[in-house]
Amino acid sequence: MKRIPFKTYNLFVITFTTFIISIALILGFVLQPLNGNLTRIGGYSENNYGWNKPQAHLENQLYTTADSETYAKYYDVVVIGDSFSNYSEGQASPPKAYWPNFFVNTTGLTLITYHMDTIDLNKLIESKTFKEYPPRFLIYETAERNLIFRTSPMKGDCQYKKPPPKTPVKTHRLNSKTVQFERSTKTGLKEINLDVTIHFMKNFVLRLLTPMDNLFKVVKVTLDQDNLFSNRENKTTLIWYGDFIKYNINEEMVRKGVCGLLNLQNKVQNNNKITFIAMIAPDKLSVYSKYLKNSPSKKGNELLEFISRKKINFPRVDISLKREIKNNFLDIYLPNDSHWSPKGHEIVAQTLVDYLENQGEIQKSLPDKIAKPSSENKENLSSISKMGLL
Repeated sequence: MKRIPFKTYNLFVITFTTFIISIALILGFVLQPLNGNLTRIGGYSENNYGWNKPQAHLENQLYTTADSETYAKYYDVVVIGDSFSNYSEGQASPPKAYWPNFFVNTTGLTLITYHMDTIDLNKLIESKTFKEYPPRFLIYETAERNLIFRTSPMKGDCQYKKPPPKTPVKTHRLNSKTVQFERSTKTGLKEINLDVTIHFMKNFVLRLLTPMDNLFKVVKVTLDQDNLFSNRENKTTLIWYGDFIKYNINEEMVRKGVCGLLNLQNKVQNNNKITFIAMIAPDKLSVYSKYLKNSPSKKGNELLEFISRKKINFPRVDISLKREIKNNFLDIYLPNDSHWSPKGHEIVAQTLVDYLENQGEIQKSLPDKIAKPSSENKENLSSISKMGLL
């Protein structure tokens, strides 16, 4: 067998490498900066899946993000949540666009968020400061797909324990201004990331050779209408593969998960001072399933329906989100991400406010009563009226 000359081999390698790097550099300029977690993980381009409709957040961040596991002082609301409640670097929406910010702006209540992956919930509840200065509300937020795995281990008798009625908390609106922002679509020389570009190139080739679903955990689905998202390829959207997990759960798993959630509610409310709220962030697939050309089984939606039939404090944010999508609001979830858009966060916050008001847990502060006019003023007003000036 005739061997390839060493120089020829080197020339081939150098030429091929130069070609790949050149393509990567060109793509580096062409590809828009990464914004969503699904485009980043799946190697899809923001050019096709980045949102194009301007979004809005509040001017100021009005809530506190915990920087440790400790509860150091009183807050009206403590949130234990995942990435739907806690911003981390690289997420598509800034912290000022998260639901806690809209909630605080509407109610004026003090609020702190903890990420459930970095805190021991039982340790927090049993801490000295938490017992001395318990919050009025504890909100346990989790993504729908992770609910039963997170709550199943929570022990108890799975029997509802009715707490005594509490005095409604007075609220007042803060009226922070709204600021519009847009997604960055231009890549300068300093912003070029060859790792990202090569990741995109690799996934592009793999998509031509084999289905991506099992390889990179992001599924591209086809929609039956083009007025749900503002991205360029708006007849398709991206879904996190974990959204399909719920279609494999059985009734016993659901029962254990919901029992665990009820046990957690009982434990939190045991001191008769705290109201527990379960906030289930519905998966993107659950909310948009009716708009998919090949919609999966409806079985996954049974989980939220099952919870709603139990005596768990459970605002139906899934229903609110679906209603706004039906009303033709674009980008309730972001097309390039598995999370809510700022508009979605705002809807969730208002749903929570409405729920607490309907349950008699909070009460809007009424404006000061207008002073009744004196008898002298009444006579003056009567005279003016007769003159036809009123």
